[in-house]
Amino acid sequence: MLGKHSERLQVRIDRQVVREAPLFRLRQVVIASRGVQVSSDVIQVCARRGIPLHVLGRWPGDMATVSVPIGNQTVATRRAQFRAADNGLGDTWVRRVVEAKLRTQVALLRYLGKNRRDADPATYGVLMAAVSDIERYADAVPVVGSTPEDVALVARLGGPGTTGFAEAATVPGGDLADGDDAEAGPDVQGAGDDVPPTPLMAVLRGLEGAGGRAYWAAVGTVLRSHGVPWTGREYRGTGNAFNAALNYGYGILASQVQTAVHLAGLDPGAGFLHADRAGRSSLVLDAIEEFRQAVVDRPLIGLASRRVAFRMIPGVARLDDPTRRLVAEAVLERLDGLEPYGGGRYALRTIVGMQASRLATYLRGDAVAYEAWVGRWW
Repeated sequence: MLGKHSERLQVRIDRQVVREAPLFRLRQVVIASRGVQVSSDVIQVCARRGIPLHVLGRWPGDMATVSVPIGNQTVATRRAQFRAADNGLGDTWVRRVVEAKLRTQVALLRYLGKNRRDADPATYGVLMAAVSDIERYADAVPVVGSTPEDVALVARLGGPGTTGFAEAATVPGGDLADGDDAEAGPDVQGAGDDVPPTPLMAVLRGLEGAGGRAYWAAVGTVLRSHGVPWTGREYRGTGNAFNAALNYGYGILASQVQTAVHLAGLDPGAGFLHADRAGRSSLVLDAIEEFRQAVVDRPLIGLASRRVAFRMIPGVARLDDPTRRLVAEAVLERLDGLEPYGGGRYALRTIVGMQASRLATYLRGDAVAYEAWVGRWW
């Protein structure tokens, strides 16, 4: 049970206090275990003090968040957000986000190859080939449109041995194959969407998907070199422990983005890249894309490189509790890591919030452009 005593939150098991923390030291509360009772006193004090309380399920779509009331410019921001789906601002933002994600993937692959040129030339070659492919996709994002000529261009960018655009727009491979709750399955490309993607969104999804396949194929080579079983990216219901760890880590990231979007006055359900669907936090899924590699992939690949074991509950498609704690600690620690931003250095969780505010400012017309965040520290 999670309860409150005086100015402290307490975790109790069988009425015994096993952990406690003073309220003034808390930035957030994350409940990642099942069957936890939470007192109403905890909810009230967290709301009063602006401490977000996140409840995570097995999947990101099961997440719930209790946070402070929305800000002063919420009405203006949301009206602008809804207009952005038709006035081109949403399309421009998606271009920035997809390009930033692809370039951050490139940065992480370069980092993984940094010490492998001589030590493991075969893996290094795989990484650099993927870098070359993904850079071509990233270069295409700012200029590609949705005409037949653009579709043909993207198909040519695939090059020998890669999936052409016609398949890239429909075959899962990147993180946009995550489906309606960020890791649910390969239906985000249009199947089952209440609102089908526009032609431009389909093209951009195709580029993201092609880049994702190249990225995960290269990451898989690195993982196997560390003894981690890997046959490809898998989503909901996976029996592969590292895939399950990624899915769980993205759920934690989603909780941070959900709060940032809420505090910026944006509607979490009105996205641009992920299609609208009842119950789906489409904008949250969109905004996650800038941060997947920095917040989740990098620390988990780091654990794998140190031969840390990721374990599942036997017979159940679920990480065991020690592994869930391990993943949560790694991701939350990464969110506290300082990174360059706007001439200063800030915690990644702060950068997530500033990017949400930057998006709101851009959509309202108070900024002429949206500058996406790209991991450049590797």
